[in-house]
Amino acid sequence: MPVSPAPSIAWRDGAFTTTGLPAIASDGGLVVAPRIDSDGGRGFANLQIELRDRRDKLVMTMPVMTANELEALVPDARTASPELDSRIAATNRRLADVHKDYDLVPMQAIEPSELSIDFAARGWLAPQGPRCAQCPPCENPPYLDAVYKADGIDVRLVRVAYRGTDLCWEPSPQLHVIAR
Repeated sequence: MPVSPAPSIAWRDGAFTTTGLPAIASDGGLVVAPRIDSDGGRGFANLQIELRDRRDKLVMTMPVMTANELEALVPDARTASPELDSRIAATNRRLADVHKDYDLVPMQAIEPSELSIDFAARGWLAPQGPRCAQCPPCENPPYLDAVYKADGIDVRLVRVAYRGTDLCWEPSPQLHVIAR
């Protein structure tokens, strides 16, 4: 029986907020994390929740809102529509169910410098090559953007981000689980 409250999401003043995320099962077998995709110049809000096992296999996603849905689900750019409120409530119910089954523990951010990763060996490099027929080849070097852990659990969640340029935009960050 979980002793802490379930993780949750909300919409406040034109942005998503999360409480208790990312989180990890008390046995280290499942990580639950918010994923926000890059939206280039628009920077529109978006959110999906990813559940990954300790081998980094994506087990489930809980889509909440894509960047392309923002104008329909938040017409005034600040206040959630009834449809978005409904999606948030459904996601929070699912998070509560996962919490009940896995006793989720919040993870805390640690300094990325405390971890060294070979991105190429793990297959986490962004696709290389031109973005269009007339474009020069793009390279998007990866970097370790964030690292999360929970006390007493030997599993880390990392967010790998990519550098871009005006011609070679950066791909969305990726979430990955590393277990020792």
